[in-house]
Amino acid sequence: MTILLKLTVIGIGPGHPAYITEAARTKLNAAAIVIGVERQLETVRPYLRKYAKEVPYNGRLTSLKDAIDSYLTATDAGLLAEAANTDEDVISILASGDPSFYGITEWLRQTYPIAISVEPGISSTQLLFAKAGIPMHDYFMTSLHGRTDALKELLDHPKLCLLTDRTYTPFAIAQYCLNHGENPRIIVGERLSYTDEKITDAPASAIEDRDYQMSVVIVIHER
Repeated sequence: MTILLKLTVIGIGPGHPAYITEAARTKLNAAAIVIGVERQLETVRPYLRKYAKEVPYNGRLTSLKDAIDSYLTATDAGLLAEAANTDEDVISILASGDPSFYGITEWLRQTYPIAISVEPGISSTQLLFAKAGIPMHDYFMTSLHGRTDALKELLDHPKLCLLTDRTYTPFAIAQYCLNHGENPRIIVGERLSYTDEKITDAPASAIEDRDYQMSVVIVIHER
């Protein structure tokens, strides 16, 4: 028997379990197979059913595809068949923050022409705006992950919110602005929602060259 399974993407928030929505917890409890990086799996483990199978991957899309492909078509009638014949979600993929905000949702839809449902989550950007006491409705919001021409957008908008990566760090963002004659206000949120979260609010000229952990950046040009 061959069963074609659907995919469900579950947004689990910025990191701390307190920010996993009740709807997401319900989805987690209905999952038969849960795919995520180890940190994500550790976060959601208390909400999974006893028979749920945890499938880790290393954070790379190629590794995620291998994990999904290994379960997408099942030829035995065991656990997967039992789950597929109920209202449960068979394959659930964990996504930090909100999976529709520069998450994996678009990649999944381009890669797999099958039914994909999404359970939204609270994003780190939402949390940073809330903690900074700033409304987010007039900000240009984007991600710098893996992009080669991303920094030029820093000068195109008076207000931005950026998801960073190891190349485009808060310091790199600040230096780009300074090198182009701008010294905007920069708010950096690191490890948001965790007990050791850190928020820095300073002009670009005061942003330090150091390691930044899981950071989100707000840039405000005072022109």
